Parts: sequence; C-alpha cells; structure tokens
Amino acid sequence: ISHETFMIRNQSQIEIKKRLEQGIEKLTKRQKEAIIYYYYEGFNYEQIAELMMFSKAEYARKLVYRSLDTLKKYVPETLILTWLGSVSVLQKGIF
Repeated sequence: ISHETFMIRNQSQIEIKKRLEQGIEKLTKRQKEAIIYYYYEGFNYEQIAELMMFSKAEYARKLVYRSLDTLKKYVPETLILTWLGSVSVLQKGIF
C-alpha cells in the first residue's frame, strides 16, 4: 500500500480508538467489568452474576446491555460490534 493510504488508515484507527475510549470512559467500573467478563472471558450471565454477586443472572444481562447502550451514545453500533469481535480490549490497554 502507498504511504498515503497507510497514513489515512492509521489516522482512521486513531480516531476509532479515541471514540471508543471516550465511550468507555462513560462506563462505570461495574459496566466495564461486565463487558470484560462477557466478551473477553466468555462467561455466561449466570457466571457473571455469581462473580459480581447478583442474585439473578438477569441482572448481569441487563448490565451488559446497558453498558452497550451507553457505548452506542458515543460510538456507532457497527464499530462496537467490530471492536468486540476483533480487538482485545485488554491487550490494547483501553480498559
């Protein structure tokens, strides 16, 4: 790829990361924790509920979805889905 194409892609990635970070900053510590458990540790809602000391798995599910709703206010949904599917948040140091 040309240098110009590389620079454009690099700038796009920087902008994406910046927007994600802005959205993640709006999450509470518990919301961040739930996202990590669900998407990166692969835990189901029952496991998350136990780890986070919820009385029902439904509470864990609601927390994950509320976290995503918060992110959607700052980041396009398609970007969130791409990020959750392909980028390790922990490795990139976003959390």
